[in-house]
Amino acid sequence: MERICVFIDGNNLYHGVKEILPSDHIDIGKLIAWLVKDRELIRTYYYNVPVSPQHNPVGAKAQQRFFGALKRIAYLQVRLGRLSRAGRCS
Repeated sequence: MERICVFIDGNNLYHGVKEILPSDHIDIGKLIAWLVKDRELIRTYYYNVPVSPQHNPVGAKAQQRFFGALKRIAYLQVRLGRLSRAGRCS
């Protein structure tokens, strides 16, 4: 049986869905199942950057609830990074 890992860029997925669908809600578990099909899922990695509670307390709270829901999906790991400013090109 073919084995598969799924890598999800959470920020790009969220904004892409928000652009094309009337709701920004997406069932990540169903998306993973659709991607995996009849293959063996090894792991799903969901990458994102946490929303700053100082800059957006409502958004940060909503994001934390979403991350909590993601942690209940089997074989899924949430990986959080950080944003940094890129240097200016001259």
